[in-house]
Parts: sequence; structure tokens; C-alpha cells
Amino acid sequence: SVAMGTLDESQISGITALALARVKKQGAGIDPQRQQSTRDLLHQALMDYIADLNLEIAEAEAGFEERFGDAWREEIALRVFGPDEVPQQREGESVEDYRKRLEQELVAKMLNPDGTIKDKYLNDPELRSAAEWAQKVRNRDLALGMANDLSDPAITPEQTREIMEQIEHAKNSEINNYAADAL
Repeated sequence: SVAMGTLDESQISGITALALARVKKQGAGIDPQRQQSTRDLLHQALMDYIADLNLEIAEAEAGFEERFGDAWREEIALRVFGPDEVPQQREGESVEDYRKRLEQELVAKMLNPDGTIKDKYLNDPELRSAAEWAQKVRNRDLALGMANDLSDPAITPEQTREIMEQIEHAKNSEINNYAADAL
């Protein structure tokens, strides 16, 4: 099992690459039931991944709240952006909406475009946990988008293949691991 750690990274990549090659080879002639089965497996793998990430995110946020109080996002933003660069609450914006926007700003600031943690935060013992939280939030949102696409009954085999390719080429091996386990 992939989740149990009994396979190495090349074996995991091989499983997803083989499944993708099989789907590509079958092309337009793929059996609709088999296509649905592949979609269902990938969808369930993504939903399991999302559920695990939600737990990890909640644990991290509880730790931040214990350490910094209710304004943990603002406290982290002060350390990440600096006092003059912290995004401000907009006129008419609720505190809840501001904090959601601030979370997204933190995610964007702490991660590279490919979703990896910027070295600046990876090597900072104080901000590393915040950067890991940001990566989990990004990965959850990415997986949720893929899962939503896979749950659409009108999804085409080509769109399913595109999602499989996204999973196969993800820098984050966690998504790949969950997909490999399902496949």
C-alpha cells in the first residue's frame, strides 16, 4: 500500500503513469463503465486526501490560535509581510471575509508558483509551520477543484485524462500517493 509507505517514489510514479498510459491507449474507445470506475477511484482518492488535509489544517490552526489567539492570521501576516505590507481590511469587509482573504494572501506569499514552500520560510523555524499550513491549504484547494471536476457527470474522457496528468505531474507527491493507492 502506498499510504503504508511500502512502495518507493519510483513505484508510486509508475502506478500513476501506467494508469494514465492505459487510459490514453484506450482513448475514445474506452468502455464507459471502466471510465466511470477510474473517475470514481480518482475522485475517492482526492476526497480522502482532502479529508486528511482538513484535519491537518484544523490542527495547525488550533495551534496558531493557542499561540497567537483569535487574530492568528494577522499575527502571522505581520511576520511574513512586515508591518507596512500587511493587507488591510477593506471598507465594508467583514472580519471573516478579511481573514479569508488574508489567508489567501499568506498562501500566495509563502509558496512558489508550483506549490513548494519558499526557502525563506522553509528555513525559518518560526514561520515553517505557517508555510506548511499554507501548502496544505493550497493542496486542499487544488484537490478540491480536481474532485469537483471529476464529480461532474458531463466530464469527458479527455478531461479525466487531463486531471490524471495534473496528478501525475504534481510537485506534491501526496496527491500522487493517494491517486496511486486508489488505482
